[in-house]
Amino acid sequence: MSRQEQQGKPYVKILYDASPGLENHLAEIQAGLEEQSVPWNLGESSGTIVQLGTHASRESPLRVGVAIDNNLNIGLFHAQIRNGPLLHFEQASTRQARVIGENAGRLVKRTPLISIDNSR
Repeated sequence: MSRQEQQGKPYVKILYDASPGLENHLAEIQAGLEEQSVPWNLGESSGTIVQLGTHASRESPLRVGVAIDNNLNIGLFHAQIRNGPLLHFEQASTRQARVIGENAGRLVKRTPLISIDNSR
């Protein structure tokens, strides 16, 4: 069963700057959210990681957003935290993308976030 946005259900918004090579990272972010049983919605946009993440968190009914730019910078954002991402990786690996997805789900569920060192 897909965990993408279902009609009327709250979701985490993922905004990405459409560039070749993001597919694996997007898949890992989604897999991390799915592990946490949290729905998501994908959207394409352009801008800096902070612009994308701020917009994503404001658009999400859960107030949680994930952003990935064309340089594989990935960030986790919350609408109430305005000074940048909660978690950010520059030129992220697919493992780091998975951690961002897992932590987005954990943020929604109000469970402790994990670090890349503590992840499986």
